[in-house]
Amino acid sequence: YPYYGANGKIDSVNDFIFDGNYILLAEDGGYFDDPSRRVAYEVSGKFWVNNHAHILSPCNQIFIKFLTYYLNTIHWMEYVTGTTRLKLTQEGMKRVIIPLPPLEEQKRIAEILDRSQFLISKRQEAIALLDTLTQAIFIEMFGDPVTNPRGW
Repeated sequence: YPYYGANGKIDSVNDFIFDGNYILLAEDGGYFDDPSRRVAYEVSGKFWVNNHAHILSPCNQIFIKFLTYYLNTIHWMEYVTGTTRLKLTQEGMKRVIIPLPPLEEQKRIAEILDRSQFLISKRQEAIALLDTLTQAIFIEMFGDPVTNPRGW
């Protein structure tokens, strides 16, 4: 079964303690000071989670994807404690105010964000392919720099 910590899957284990759809929110060791990195992620099925993540189970009025996106946009530094290792305590987490549009609006927002995330992923893939294209053109024009077949 997947074994999760503050920042995602760490390993696999032979047992599980949760079965269902949840959001894991970093407790300590999360990227609270780096807005470009996630601190919350969705998990589903059977899994084990260590003590470095809060386990959230949204009620029926909250769409899980909407909440996950929202949690990943918060400026967390005002809610965390610690200097060398930032920690989001349960008290700090409870201070977070979450705007709650109607459920259908939450789904619509999450769908738009899913599509934009898909486009971002495709753009990143295209950039990676362009990097390999640049390398291939270089080798075609000048030869392999390691073997130096043209004696340059």
